Amino acid sequence: MDSQDRIRFGSDDSVYGVKAGDEGVYLGRAGEEHRVRTVSGDEFQIASEDYEPILPDQVPEVVKGAFGAGDRILFTRNDRSLKVSNGSLGTVQSHIEGVMSVVLDGQSEPVRFTHDEYSDVAHGYAATVHKSQGMTVDRSFVLASATMDKHLGYVSLSRHRDRTDVYVS
Repeated sequence: MDSQDRIRFGSDDSVYGVKAGDEGVYLGRAGEEHRVRTVSGDEFQIASEDYEPILPDQVPEVVKGAFGAGDRILFTRNDRSLKVSNGSLGTVQSHIEGVMSVVLDGQSEPVRFTHDEYSDVAHGYAATVHKSQGMTVDRSFVLASATMDKHLGYVSLSRHRDRTDVYVS
């Protein structure tokens, strides 16, 4: 299995509110256990026999993507009807029965859409320097490397309002 593959839980877990048959996302291995995320966004470790992969043709059209309340997402295509542009960031308010409600940064009213209406979203916890150009965030984290020149350095170090943490590889 690959990270971000969809899974179906094989047993109940009362701590995380998971019922056998519920869907989630595989995040990767953690020692002998496997990290998973529920549709509501809870992450935990389970044994491999407690879930099964969902094949692409088994995924309902309106539930694609594993986004839960509180997830940061990045819009990757302009859409005038939703008033989003490529590079817009937001926070998922809810993702219920295939309808995602997202509050865009700097806005108060959420935009609502189904996967069929708009599917060009990605997790928005990190962005490349190129994608971040023109953005302003409260706090930024920069991974500097030997390939970063003065232009990329300027863009990456000038995105923050309050603080930037720089990490060197």
